[in-house]
Amino acid sequence: MRILVTLLTLITSQLVFGLENQKQNLFHKLYQVESQRFTKNKEGIITDLKTGLQWLEGPDEKTSWEMADAWVSNLSDGWRLPTTRELHGIYLKDSKRKGKYGDPLCLDEVFERERGYSLWSVQRSSNSAWIYDFSRGYAHWTEVMVKGYFDRAVAVRQSSNDK
Repeated sequence: MRILVTLLTLITSQLVFGLENQKQNLFHKLYQVESQRFTKNKEGIITDLKTGLQWLEGPDEKTSWEMADAWVSNLSDGWRLPTTRELHGIYLKDSKRKGKYGDPLCLDEVFERERGYSLWSVQRSSNSAWIYDFSRGYAHWTEVMVKGYFDRAVAVRQSSNDK
């Protein structure tokens, strides 16, 4: 009887250990896929392999929507300001990344911002525009001429491979 109990214990522990290894391997496989979601080329263009969108970061300085819009307008090749939906698509809810001042910065490390917690989006009305907060994970609007300390420009376009 004692041999049978020992044998059953060994078999059970092997099954449990095997299942835990499978779960751990699956987790690492999924994490690895997600961690390779973005690539960045030598020109600084970030490609999102999940959505096919390309991103280009603007200057890391206080920026109004008017400044962001002017910067994007001077780019060629289909660059534009992103929608709030596109910005929400790169928000990383469970990110442990911190910005320069210790606040959460829920944005992939490939984006080289430390102070720019908020990124400008599309215009809402003649005097207001949407902005996405990567510290808290939501969009809100503000006046187009306001240069917020943490507000930055980013441009987006469809990948040239998808055109």
